Amino acid sequence: LRDEETAAVWSPTPLPAGRASATVIRHGAGYTTYERVDHGLEQAMTVFVPPRSPLKIVRLRMKNLLARHRRLTATYYAEWVLGARRADQTSCIASEHDRNTGALLATCSWNEELADRVAFLASKDKLHGFTTDRTEFLGRRGDYARPEALERWGLSKSIESGHDPCAALQIHLELAPGE
Repeated sequence: LRDEETAAVWSPTPLPAGRASATVIRHGAGYTTYERVDHGLEQAMTVFVPPRSPLKIVRLRMKNLLARHRRLTATYYAEWVLGARRADQTSCIASEHDRNTGALLATCSWNEELADRVAFLASKDKLHGFTTDRTEFLGRRGDYARPEALERWGLSKSIESGHDPCAALQIHLELAPGE
């Protein structure tokens, strides 16, 4: 998460960038919830897998506790692992952006058994930006706690295949006081 007025960057989970505040972590049948109050926001992130679907869903809920309007950017970052080991297949991953849905898509020709499968990352909200270039997102330092992409405004909307692929989506959130 990034506050667009102060440029503060943090995560709603303890790692990679949320150790400064206490987090209540609850595990249940098929889900994990992370709850905290930090940066003037009540934050709850639930990660779950529907029982009969090959999906991982991340639901982020926030409430503005401050008496002023908030402008935030939420970014989700994933490293594609389309096989046994990420390092073995990065040069064989092909990335795409589906303009109709906004989803980032990835396929990997390295493993014949998985070659016809498509991995995706999508948001229900309108995208502000995206990238499939891991170096663009993390930077040369490769710092998960402070990715270089979050030190500037937006992502390039670039699609890179065969180098060091990832999937990163960004959305903007506007929250009124108490919203």
